[in-house]
Amino acid sequence: MRHAQLGASSKPVRAKSPFIQPQTNAGVSSVNSDDSGDEMGGSDDG
Repeated sequence: MRHAQLGASSKPVRAKSPFIQPQTNAGVSSVNSDDSGDEMGGSDDG
């Protein structure tokens, strides 16, 4: 039982690294969105 939990824990730990990468990619996408949003931001400024 405990070994199974440890094994399961190992999987989430490995899953966390991939999740961090998607989050980073999402952050990059957010930056790209901000770049694209500069036009919309200009509309907000206007």
